[in-house]
Amino acid sequence: MARFATIAPGRAKWRRSARAIARSRSASGIAGRKNGTGEGDDFTVQQHTADVGRFIAGLDAGPVHLLGHSRGGYIAFRAAQSFPDLIRSLILVEPGGVLAADLETGPAAGPTIALGPLYAKAAERIRRGEIDEGVKFMIDVISGPGGWDRTPEPNRQTLRDNAATLLGQIKEQRAPYARADAEAIRAPTLLIAGERSPASFHHTLDGLESALKDVRRVVIPDASHSCNVDNAQAFERAVLAFLAGR
Repeated sequence: MARFATIAPGRAKWRRSARAIARSRSASGIAGRKNGTGEGDDFTVQQHTADVGRFIAGLDAGPVHLLGHSRGGYIAFRAAQSFPDLIRSLILVEPGGVLAADLETGPAAGPTIALGPLYAKAAERIRRGEIDEGVKFMIDVISGPGGWDRTPEPNRQTLRDNAATLLGQIKEQRAPYARADAEAIRAPTLLIAGERSPASFHHTLDGLESALKDVRRVVIPDASHSCNVDNAQAFERAVLAFLAGR
């Protein structure tokens, strides 16, 4: 049975889901280098993608089921593109990033978020030492008004601990998802979004769904960007159903 690996911000937010998945298969979590500081010249998408490839190869367990959430979803996508022989299946949970023109499928179903300026404003507050203010500003946009207030305290602390990661993220200059990138991914792919998530994330999945060769899509009811927390049971059922038999 293939191993399961996750790339997701905040281990506390993923503890329950990891336990649920680990009941049926071995599971590993992958943290980005310098997660929580964002310092140095090696805090890049290319470096983190290469790190994921090395980590999976180092498991010496064959191809893995790889799940990525938010920025981790972008890294997981690039890992599946770069290391197809290491990925048995791919799960993208509201991956960060934007679409290239050739993946645009039409206007979004609602107002979209300019993630770059959002992260830049949050990062500026964090740089000034206003950690809670910066993280709250970001969470209340990507998870909807009141998102920070709904976040359990252990998860808030994880966000605080990793807040400085934004200082690295705003320098990343992520390449947009292009049609050729998505068409190059051979692994069966599950796309997941929360029902209440901003239209930007659904719009990104629209574009990816139009180009991925073997793709399924699930919307988690009564959930936003942190859909594995907002509706953990529905999220875990969707992931486990996708993994069944793989």
